[in-house]
Amino acid sequence: MLTNGFFARLNIIDVGKRGKGQTPGSARNLPDDILETAKWWADFTPGGGNFMSQHPKTATVRFTPDAETAITDLRTQTEVEYDKADDDGDEVARAAWSRTCEHAKKLALIYACSENHAEPVISVAAVRWASEFALHQTRRQLYLASVHVAENPFHKECLKFMKRLQDESTGILSRRQIMRTMKMKANDFDQVVQTLVQQEQIKAVWIESKTKPAQGYQINLD
Repeated sequence: MLTNGFFARLNIIDVGKRGKGQTPGSARNLPDDILETAKWWADFTPGGGNFMSQHPKTATVRFTPDAETAITDLRTQTEVEYDKADDDGDEVARAAWSRTCEHAKKLALIYACSENHAEPVISVAAVRWASEFALHQTRRQLYLASVHVAENPFHKECLKFMKRLQDESTGILSRRQIMRTMKMKANDFDQVVQTLVQQEQIKAVWIESKTKPAQGYQINLD
């Protein structure tokens, strides 16, 4: 799913912790302008004719000249990222960057249709908003993939170790704290630690305490 185009076609919005529940109240009355706009879209038939449902004719929404320049700049930017991924042999990143500009175009279209449903035009403001959103989403999805997707069981444990450190605000945890989270045999745990140290992803540290220093690990930022 990460390399066949499915992942790249999604906009995955990850959120924080689930909030508290609430009891539903009475139905809210929607503003008249929202209802009118919704009815306008429900009745929208740009091609007209009796066979519209079988042979629809799409409407075309144009870019302003500045917006067209902005979307071209975005395409150039994403092509640079695509080439970097291609040079690195990173199939996941290559697939994700190949769709980023298309995501931005669709988002810009939604922006334009929300701004003026009767006569939409894709403005430079729409492209800028859509570009920022699409770029953030691509980078965020690639980060989440790097954190959660493993190539084998051992790699999965390495990712779990790194995720535990990254979730800690200080980026430092004692050996005892991480071992409780990992729930592994000491020998297997030490293999994960040794691998991550050799990869220079973490480094061993001593953590001061009220009694005596404790052995721990820290994300390597060097």
